[in-house]
Amino acid sequence: MSLNDESGSVAIIIAIALPALLIGVGGSIEASRAFAYRQRLTSAAELACLQAKAYIDARKPQDVRSTDATKLYPASDIQPIADRVKVAKGLNASDVLTATNTTDINVHVSATGRMPIVFSSILKMQGVDFAVARDCPVVSAATALTSSSAPQLLFTESFERPSHSVQYNSWSVLGGVKNGNSWNGWTTQNAGIEINGQRELASNVVRFGDFFAELDSDCNTSANAGNKSCHSNSTMSRIMDLSPGNYQVRYWYIARQRDPNQPGRVICGAKDSDVSWYQVDGQTNRIEVYVEKSGNYTFAASSMVDVCVQADAWTERVINFVVPVDPGASTTEYRISWRAAGREDTYGGLIDYLRICRNSCPS
Repeated sequence: MSLNDESGSVAIIIAIALPALLIGVGGSIEASRAFAYRQRLTSAAELACLQAKAYIDARKPQDVRSTDATKLYPASDIQPIADRVKVAKGLNASDVLTATNTTDINVHVSATGRMPIVFSSILKMQGVDFAVARDCPVVSAATALTSSSAPQLLFTESFERPSHSVQYNSWSVLGGVKNGNSWNGWTTQNAGIEINGQRELASNVVRFGDFFAELDSDCNTSANAGNKSCHSNSTMSRIMDLSPGNYQVRYWYIARQRDPNQPGRVICGAKDSDVSWYQVDGQTNRIEVYVEKSGNYTFAASSMVDVCVQADAWTERVINFVVPVDPGASTTEYRISWRAAGREDTYGGLIDYLRICRNSCPS
């Protein structure tokens, strides 16, 4: 065979083999791209599923009601989770990542997308479609009801150090105008919170730690220096965002001025008429508790949930209240307050170990 003949044969062989070679190389590249693309879709679906599950498992015990056989969450709650994951995973704009909660015990996530083919002219195809689905179990309404009724402590205050620097067996007023009318997360009105460690004022007993509080507080301290309009009867309030459900407030009370004519008697109630008959010393030991919904912060009589005017030993008060469902919000702002409301003479009722709990307070 001549050289020309040999060259022609080589050219023919290359011409025949090149398409197959290109298909092989292109196919290998596209296969790698397809694998990586599918992995990204799968990872996004798994992450969205786990995050949606975590959201539902956390919310359902707070949201479920005793009348609910099932509890489902709408797309407006679940889909934003998938949308955030789509961005975080860098999926294409045309890719679809969907999260739904259509059964009481499951959240479903699907991911679909199309990978464009780079070697489309060689491989004779424009793209490859992929679909991935994941299901994650979520807590059932029945289980959520069980856990939703468990005691849950939301907040506690026992007026102990190191939240202040009051000396042992001494006292000081905190939260006055010089302290911005606040202390340790509490908002105060008037003189402030008189934190006291003098046991003799509490019948020589401090049940929890070394300090308690009085709210008929002395105006003549550094907390109100120069405050000529100071009133000793003071209020301490805490604002909290509460989801619908049952709640409990607990606190301990004792009168500073104990009545020898009422030995062992606790004169407290849920409303003013329960204690109005007792007018000794102008009810100087009077402590009121209020639970008020946002927009109604007025200390109205209808918002008072407890009142005490006399007890010669520490007694625990227990108040239950319900936060109703608000169709427009998952939580509602409430203000919970303790305030002195007897004769202003700096001899008020004493309080300690305040607790705010969901359902009930742990024992």
